[in-house]
Amino acid sequence: MDGPSGPTGPTGPSGDVTTSATGPTGPTGVEEIVVAATGPKGPKGPVYIATIDQLVTQYSVALAQETTDRAALLPLTNPGSHNFAPALQSWASAGFPRAFTIVSITLNPPYPCSDGTTRTSVYEYVCYLLGGKDLGAATVALDAKFLGITIGYILQGNTLLLCATRE
Repeated sequence: MDGPSGPTGPTGPSGDVTTSATGPTGPTGVEEIVVAATGPKGPKGPVYIATIDQLVTQYSVALAQETTDRAALLPLTNPGSHNFAPALQSWASAGFPRAFTIVSITLNPPYPCSDGTTRTSVYEYVCYLLGGKDLGAATVALDAKFLGITIGYILQGNTLLLCATRE
């Protein structure tokens, strides 16, 4: 195309064109951005899986509970130390019903026990407290100390019942 050129157009705005095209300025300083990105501050210091103080406390509490429960089992483990006469007299006055409770022992197994094992049943816990002796065998040994009376046991929840039945 040959020919004369047209008139010159109006002059555009003055100044830095890129500044007006970038939009508003964001927050200043890196600290504001980092705090917003990390969320609220947590506890001071490291978080441990276990401490020696926690282990000593847990062991001491478990050992104390086991000592209490072993003492409660004395009618079974050391029958000479327990006075069975009042319960046996109550049984006689009731007419000698079958499986009459003569001793009731409520146990509170710690989790875990002082040896680090979690026992899932009261039966397992009682056997542990008996030094690994079976509860049935311990009951048979107690039964041998009675004449004309059969001694058995019942577990109800965390309670061990020693029961008498007339032969």
